[in-house]
Amino acid sequence: MEHSIFFPQVSGSSLAGEDFELPESFGADLTLAVVAFWDWQQPMVDSWIEEATFLEIQSPGFEYFEMPVIQRSTPAVQQFIDDGMRSGIPDRTAREKTVTLYVDKREFMRSLGLPTDDEIYAVLMNASGLILRVWTGSATPHARRQLQDLVWAAEPAA
Repeated sequence: MEHSIFFPQVSGSSLAGEDFELPESFGADLTLAVVAFWDWQQPMVDSWIEEATFLEIQSPGFEYFEMPVIQRSTPAVQQFIDDGMRSGIPDRTAREKTVTLYVDKREFMRSLGLPTDDEIYAVLMNASGLILRVWTGSATPHARRQLQDLVWAAEPAA
């Protein structure tokens, strides 16, 4: 029996102030969401961003987002966290690409089948939010090639 997993219905905002209703707000044929849970995971996240940026430039049907997942809290606490992240990210594009999700972290992880928040996950999905592939941890050369192959295979023939 085949089990399809979809990206959960959640709301978030980019550090540039744009609101997202996910997965509906994803605008490409393929979207990579690099999901992290702790600030110390940023080097692992960054290992995916260079490749994702390259693919977004080369492949019009692909986009990516960095998604910090944080336990839901009060609006004041969430604003404090967002302001702190925003001050640490001076680049406008990086702010636009960082969509913070304040959710029930445990439920979010369960809905995606993620076993621990001690890892990051690079989640590739199609336009309807169907999860096509999940990589765990930093981007290895092999994982980067897999992502390239999946993105380029989805590109329409010229």
